[in-house]
Amino acid sequence: MSEEQKKDEKEFVPNPEGYTFIICPLEQVFYLFIIALIIPLGFAPSLNNEWMVAVLWIVGFFIMFLLAHKLAEAKVNIKLSDLGLEQRRLSGSRLVPEYRLIRWTDINKCYNYGNMFRIVPNEGSDLRLSPPVFLLFEKQESNRDNYYAFENEFFKMLRKHELEIRVGK
Repeated sequence: MSEEQKKDEKEFVPNPEGYTFIICPLEQVFYLFIIALIIPLGFAPSLNNEWMVAVLWIVGFFIMFLLAHKLAEAKVNIKLSDLGLEQRRLSGSRLVPEYRLIRWTDINKCYNYGNMFRIVPNEGSDLRLSPPVFLLFEKQESNRDNYYAFENEFFKMLRKHELEIRVGK
């Protein structure tokens, strides 16, 4: 990392405009779910009781889900402007990029999966926005309010820039 990049990281100031909420891109830690499914198979031959295998599987999966949830959570600030969608990571998981700008002209497709958005730009990786599933780690009431306010503004901006939103896929 060059000295200029280090200096930029130290001088990073969160954008006060926009919407600040917590997102949880669980697809980034999908490998933990695979581990949660494989671990009980290792203990299965030593356990004679089928119920114990099922309980071990459920408990192991739940613990891995909580761990994955905590590892993937990040607090972001998203600003919608005429230029595009600007995302800044304020705190949390390093799996979420620190800064990202997706211009409206660069958006190829946009999907709505109910409580999650998937924005597919022409170049680069997808941007997935979804609030956390569990309310265990942080008070989520204001987070959800901010997320839904962002969602309403996002729909308006999509219509303004004549982009269609697809449901599912």
